[in-house]
Amino acid sequence: MIVLTICMGGCRNSDPNTRPSPLRKDSIIINNKLYKTEYSSPSVRKRKIWGELEPYNQVWRTGANDATIIEVQTDIRLSGQILPMGKYAFFTIPGQVNWTMIFNKEWEQWGAYNYNEEKDEIRIKVKPEWLSENQEKLEIYFTKKEFILRWEFIKVAVPFEVLD
Repeated sequence: MIVLTICMGGCRNSDPNTRPSPLRKDSIIINNKLYKTEYSSPSVRKRKIWGELEPYNQVWRTGANDATIIEVQTDIRLSGQILPMGKYAFFTIPGQVNWTMIFNKEWEQWGAYNYNEEKDEIRIKVKPEWLSENQEKLEIYFTKKEFILRWEFIKVAVPFEVLD
């Protein structure tokens, strides 16, 4: 017997650990408060990412599979804008000169297929830094001073400050 599965709009592998872009979680504790990221981390795999695999000037889920989740246990300031305590979907709009980082209140969604700009909490314009060394796997994380995204030859960093 042959079983054929047809997926309309993409198949969703229920086990995040067996996906080609594995689930990754990163967190930092500052002043006893947690700041974390949860995302599926694709690899470059000898592909040209910016402007090809991920087109310029289009909303990108910023990862693979489910939308990337950012969770903060206090209000924070990112590049001068306040992001209230909570859980957010993280999207970006890559550009050749500037990127837009988006923190959206509808955090539980698949990809960016149902992205709704009206649910954005904040948007931040940032200039990416081109790196000389390839970052094979996507990384999204907080440090004590920055919120950072790195993949292929791009690093996007935003100043980060905890508001008590």
